[in-house]
Amino acid sequence: MKTPAAAHLEIEVKLHVADLAPLRAALAAHSAALEQPRMLEVNLRFDTPEGTLAQRREILRLRRSRDVRLTHKRPAQPAGGLFGRPEVEVVVEDFEAAREVLERSGFVVVVRYEKYRALYNLGAVQVALDELPLGAFVELEGPSAAALEQAARDLGLPWNQVFQGSYLSIFDWLRANRGLTARNLTFTEFAGIELADLGLPQSAAETTHR
Repeated sequence: MKTPAAAHLEIEVKLHVADLAPLRAALAAHSAALEQPRMLEVNLRFDTPEGTLAQRREILRLRRSRDVRLTHKRPAQPAGGLFGRPEVEVVVEDFEAAREVLERSGFVVVVRYEKYRALYNLGAVQVALDELPLGAFVELEGPSAAALEQAARDLGLPWNQVFQGSYLSIFDWLRANRGLTARNLTFTEFAGIELADLGLPQSAAETTHR
């Protein structure tokens, strides 16, 4: 284990976009600092075989990108007009070893999901440019709803179209409403799938819930 666990209230919003290029230009125009270049991110969501964490609206995730992070999120709570999730996150040394520890403790992988992500810092707001099998998205995370709204305005994003649901909530919506048979949100399982044929709304907020 590299670092002690860090706890904070995660306040974030997302927006489905047609093209990330205008966002890169807007970030450059506002002198945003590149924190992480574009790289593949692999996530494993864990639960008990009975789905105990899902029933409690909690999340247990193992993520591999520029480092390996184990994260636990509690249910969302009001945060200045939006919702925030109390989150504890710790950096660990080894992805496969951490996975083995979780599985020996009785947890199972319920879904694997992937994305390419680049991270920028725009003042106090972290901006993620995400490329998923579902399409392109921008995610804003910061200390308050006001800070996120200002960042969206600076980047030319329509605040009335942002949502607070997860990428997995969109995936679940597609499986439930559009006959999608993929079990995981990975580029391999989505190879050959045309999202336009699945009818994913341009405003992904329509498919998500807090």
